Amino acid sequence: MNPHASSTSQPGHLDNLPSDATSNLQSTTAQTLALIEYRALRHELLMRMLVQNLLTVLQPLLLLGCYGLALTHPLQAPITALVFLFTSLAASAQWCHMGVRTVHLKTFIMQSEERLGAEFTWESFLPGARPKSLLGSRWVISTKGVFLLVQGLAILIPSSLDIASSFWFLTIAICVLGASQWLLFTNPKE
Repeated sequence: MNPHASSTSQPGHLDNLPSDATSNLQSTTAQTLALIEYRALRHELLMRMLVQNLLTVLQPLLLLGCYGLALTHPLQAPITALVFLFTSLAASAQWCHMGVRTVHLKTFIMQSEERLGAEFTWESFLPGARPKSLLGSRWVISTKGVFLLVQGLAILIPSSLDIASSFWFLTIAICVLGASQWLLFTNPKE
């Protein structure tokens, strides 16, 4: 066989198939690729939700670690509290970023489900099935509340050890708490 021959003259090439067979093959390939993408995006959605949950669960544990450090080095309690506050602010920002991407993924997945003809899926079921309470659709207490509560408690670390808090410590701490609150409550996910 001549390696320089046109690919259309080779047996099994798509151009040698009847037009309806080519159309069916392309349609099947497109559906297969759409299904593969759908599955990959569902996986990414679940991974981002896992990261959000881990960030939330780690906050109280990190606070306990900082409080333990402050107990062993009481004069450094304000610095320890500020380090925690800035770390928690960064975690809040990451939590929000994951939330924004989760919304994008969910929206695309729902549109893909409509295109693929899926009539009843988890993504279409969930919005109408959430409890109508404070712990319902927005889960404020179990997510955003965790970040804000542990940050508020971190501000109290120095005073809980009878260490006087300076004006600068309180100013910086309240600014960080305000920045976290702004991030968490302007998140488009909610």
